[in-house]
Amino acid sequence: MNHFNLFVLLPFCIVTETLSVLCFKRGVNEDENNPADVNFVMMILTKPLLWLGIVLWGAELIAWIHVLETTPLSVAYPLMSLIYCAVPLAGKFILGETLPPRIYIAAILITVGVALVGSTGA
Repeated sequence: MNHFNLFVLLPFCIVTETLSVLCFKRGVNEDENNPADVNFVMMILTKPLLWLGIVLWGAELIAWIHVLETTPLSVAYPLMSLIYCAVPLAGKFILGETLPPRIYIAAILITVGVALVGSTGA
């Protein structure tokens, strides 16, 4: 198992996936005055934040493929589940979304599960 992939590229994947989701969310909501019948493809083509999200998604895909070359899937995939913690928290702190208590509980449970997988030494 390559330590660069585990300690640099996997966190990079988590951060870029989180940022791409934020870009997608903010991009589709940045102009709420758009009429409902706006062509979806035209909306994508004209929103820079959506393009940034696509670029980040592509960067994450390349890094993820590199991680999979040397890291067992039984380690890499559970670590990527930290996205399920990062995205709601980023939504709260960056987009100002409200999180119910069950989301915090779920984030704690996911983090404990990831820690258990990581402690197996796989």
